[in-house]
Amino acid sequence: MSKKSRKTILIWALSLLPLLATMIAWGFLPEEIPVHWNSVGPDGYADNSIIWLFASLGAFMAILFTILPLIDPNGKNYQRFIEYYEIFTLVVVGFFAIITGIILSESFRPGQLEVGLLIVLMVGLLFLVIGNLMPKLKKNYFIGIRNPWTLSDSDIWNRTHRLGGIIFFVFGLCLTLWALMPVWPWLIYLVSALALVTAIFVPYIYSYYCFRQKQKREQTVAAKETDDAAGLSEVMKNLLERRSIRAYTDEVLSHAQLEQLVLAGQYAPSGKNLQEWHFVVVENREVLGRLEQLIGKALNRPNYNFYGAPVIILCANKKGARNAMADCSAALQNMMLAASDMGLGTCWINQFRDVWEDDEMNAYLAEIGLPEGYQVQCSTIVGYPAQNPEAPARKQGTVTYVK
Repeated sequence: MSKKSRKTILIWALSLLPLLATMIAWGFLPEEIPVHWNSVGPDGYADNSIIWLFASLGAFMAILFTILPLIDPNGKNYQRFIEYYEIFTLVVVGFFAIITGIILSESFRPGQLEVGLLIVLMVGLLFLVIGNLMPKLKKNYFIGIRNPWTLSDSDIWNRTHRLGGIIFFVFGLCLTLWALMPVWPWLIYLVSALALVTAIFVPYIYSYYCFRQKQKREQTVAAKETDDAAGLSEVMKNLLERRSIRAYTDEVLSHAQLEQLVLAGQYAPSGKNLQEWHFVVVENREVLGRLEQLIGKALNRPNYNFYGAPVIILCANKKGARNAMADCSAALQNMMLAASDMGLGTCWINQFRDVWEDDEMNAYLAEIGLPEGYQVQCSTIVGYPAQNPEAPARKQGTVTYVK
């Protein structure tokens, strides 16, 4: 059984357990049950039928978290953090299961639990988990710190959630420590209130700060490039402005854009104009992940990745062909320049040559459409850039003119 299957079963078991426990206990519950506690004990009661509301919250959250990826416009991004999304779902469902258990316990045996401190401890642990998970979240419309600035840019989203994760973790740590060391109960509420205000407002303000900083950088770079490019042709500007991009947004490329890139590659020069290349355009997230995994395994680089790019274009040629690498390199350069002209980012990926002899990789390449007798000479990732790096200085002394 896969890890995903085990987590799914556990999520649904935890979500249905409170309902099952309520069904068993229903005929024995007192007419009124405690539903609210202060630092010294219960201070609020309600009709026992309200237990069904608490018992059903876990199932409701399990259903909701199952539906969200299906209706989110950025639904594909959930696959990039699905493991952490499932952990988050499991923690939330478990939280409501424990709440139901506390109410049932206090309904039958009042005063057996220090509910006030127990709830504070649970909330603290919940925020500790959320703080750890936040930096793993990718841009979406339902989970995380969502505002106009984080949703507009993946880099701002990532930076905001790294800071938010730290703040949420500190908030959870404060609650947990004070729950385990209950000195001066009023201090728990004060620290919690201050930490909560910080957790709410600081990431929001920080995301706007990142947005403004990025605007200023882009304006500065644009002004500099305008000055530097004065008098240059459009072709030369494109050559000088192209950069290797190692961070990408979540925006998906259209099929028309990919066709244009491949067309640019097909019009590159080739030895004797044989055009023996073959292009494999991969935009399926699962296939991208599998290719990363196979390269990482073959090269003993477990963290190997394609920088989050949504597409990779493999340029292959016949094994042993005299001009194989030269032809594919020319085609790849054409595609990278065309991508730059379209506002896209690219980065040369050369590790496929290092795994030519790997049987598992060769079998998988054949499975996804690489013709028999062909080898991947070079490749490029493609996507919308989430960074705007400056051009490295050009090395001097690399040109000799013979007149």
